[in-house]
Amino acid sequence: MSSDERKVENYLRTAMERVKAIFDRYPDLKRMPNDTLLILLYWRTYQPEIAKVVFSRVIKPPVLYWEDIPFEAVKALEPPETIRRCRQKLWEIDERYRPPKEIIEERRKKERSYRKVLKSRMTQLEL
Repeated sequence: MSSDERKVENYLRTAMERVKAIFDRYPDLKRMPNDTLLILLYWRTYQPEIAKVVFSRVIKPPVLYWEDIPFEAVKALEPPETIRRCRQKLWEIDERYRPPKEIIEERRKKERSYRKVLKSRMTQLEL
């Protein structure tokens, strides 16, 4: 195993442990139909200093100007895709963290709809 592969493995192991800890702390989270709350809890729990910088600019002003959010702070947040993939892998390897069957079916149904629309209609739309 190369040193780059070891770094990636350690990085993902840490992220997976964090996602697992969030699910342990918030057991109802597995009932959520998407990963938005998981991602926000991850940032708030493990990157609070960065999340504060980003979200204080989003929540306080009456009008949001994207230019006011420091790009460096946003880049420092754990990528949502990493958090989502860790959640997905956790579900795959440990059934205690899986949501009830109805939630899984709801997600699958939504995914099928997205795939169908993207496959059939998005090529016809003007972007």
